[in-house]
Amino acid sequence: HVTRMLEPAAFFDFVLDEGAVRAALEAIRVEHPQGAWKVRLLVSHKGEIQSEASPLIATTGQLWRVGLATAPLDSADRFLFHKTTHRSFYEEPVRERPDCDDLIFWNERGEVTESSIANVVVEMDGERWTPPRSSGLLAGTFREELLALGEIRERVISKEDLKRAEEVFLINSVRRWMPVKWMDG
Repeated sequence: HVTRMLEPAAFFDFVLDEGAVRAALEAIRVEHPQGAWKVRLLVSHKGEIQSEASPLIATTGQLWRVGLATAPLDSADRFLFHKTTHRSFYEEPVRERPDCDDLIFWNERGEVTESSIANVVVEMDGERWTPPRSSGLLAGTFREELLALGEIRERVISKEDLKRAEEVFLINSVRRWMPVKWMDG
């Protein structure tokens, strides 16, 4: 996660000291010695760090109500590849669908990218697949871990593939595997 902060900071020319990031994380660990916590670090352009921790509520077994976004994203948009607070291209469409917990987005070529909070994994023909970064997505840390372990593989996933998939999951480092319930029929 620290590397994931350093890369966009360098890309967008933010000042960021790795030691300060690690110190902020250590302070949160000391302040919250028990329980499960979701941690958020925000870095200003000048390198000022704000941190917050909120209790992580277990969602084991929850089906995530998911729909398909109605409009494509531009796979060349640099903000898709970096974790930033610039997320209106995800937040507005999700707000427009109160029947859904999240949406799965796609690009101008009809390729699945990710959801607003997670990477996508589809199970087809007994294999688990996730879209490649070239489709236009933020490569999450849990996704990278699963790729390294060989538990998932990359391939272009079309919107049509979502319909024929045996199973669809959202994945991220906080919630891990999130099974999906389709809200689009």
